Amino acid sequence: LYFLSGFSFNPIGVALSGSIYPLQTASIFGIYGLSFLILLTNLLVVRALIVRKNLWAWSLAVAFALFPYLFGIAHYTYHDEKSHAQGVNTLRTLLVQTAFPIEEIIPFQSWQSYVRYTEEEWGGIFSVLAPFKDKGIELIALPEYVVPFGTYMAVFSYERILQDLQRLFGKEVVAVLPPVKEPLALEVEGKWQVTNAFICQALSNIFKADLVAGLQDDQWISSEEQKSYSSGFYFWPGGALGLRYEKQILLPMAEYIPLDFLRKMAAEYGISGSFTCGSGAKVFPGSRLPFGLSICYEETYGHLMRENRLKGAELLVNLTSDVWYPDSRLPKQHFDHARLRTVESGIPLIRACNTGITSAIDSLGRIVAQGKEEQEWERFALMANVPLYHYKTLYSIWGDYFIIAICLLSLLFL
Repeated sequence: LYFLSGFSFNPIGVALSGSIYPLQTASIFGIYGLSFLILLTNLLVVRALIVRKNLWAWSLAVAFALFPYLFGIAHYTYHDEKSHAQGVNTLRTLLVQTAFPIEEIIPFQSWQSYVRYTEEEWGGIFSVLAPFKDKGIELIALPEYVVPFGTYMAVFSYERILQDLQRLFGKEVVAVLPPVKEPLALEVEGKWQVTNAFICQALSNIFKADLVAGLQDDQWISSEEQKSYSSGFYFWPGGALGLRYEKQILLPMAEYIPLDFLRKMAAEYGISGSFTCGSGAKVFPGSRLPFGLSICYEETYGHLMRENRLKGAELLVNLTSDVWYPDSRLPKQHFDHARLRTVESGIPLIRACNTGITSAIDSLGRIVAQGKEEQEWERFALMANVPLYHYKTLYSIWGDYFIIAICLLSLLFL
């Protein structure tokens, strides 16, 4: 999965995720188990065709073909009835789709024009959030790399940000804004400039809701060494500094440059450096429940999402930007993988995309709310009441070890 491009190519088991019932089989042994079932069923059919008039051979082939559907019906029915018996327990979320272009390839005339452009992007986010201010939102999700500049890089005019916030949320918001001081703000030539972290914390305070956002974050190790991360930050009402998750699987050429001779090629696309890989899953406490964060196509790796479940996550939150592959099938394929993760781990998932399929999915893989595929280039906020029903799955307990064991045993038998 990591060789050459590092991209998690679609396993054939994704075909069984097209229907809600065979999708449930992923709770046993994940996406690779679904792929194994497809391979095995096809081989058994071929064997039945070869031996021809052999009722046992055909019975075996039909049994394996029907297994994911029969198991899925039983699994789905059981948990559907159990979730209804427990009563309705939902989390009111607000998922923002920003539909911003790739800023790195826009030819800005000056540094100031770049900053003003980004301030306008924040203004666009404020405008889609404003109608939901008094809707009892509990968690807001902003996409991966939502705007340029580092998390704590003070570049935005405090006066401009305050003016936009007051215009859209009311004059009274000034009372709940975070302190205008370092590291959230910096005084430059007698005027205060604020950071992305200041704005995120301000929105969290205004909505009295948790907020997650994808941001670049830079950390100085020494006076000569600096590390940069593609990060997801968690802010909560009245908080001081956000908690950070670092992306573990970076996209070659776009987020890290694997070989020196490729740096010139990457520079032509505005990429001049590499991010540092994160070291593991992180589960944030949340005001209502613990949740695990993933960024972009990390959610296509079942074993990574399982780590969040093992650490106590009861919700998966994915921050994505599929803008690098416009008007392609990638957003739908990406979404199909995300849906699989809910059944593998037995917990719901929400997705906030720059472009892509912004959506909420429950623990049985059912779509709770979803932006339309034709809305890829539209900016909007999607409110979703996410059912919090969750359950333990065999996959969350033994991961990919079970399907590996089955494969090894199959080799022995064959």
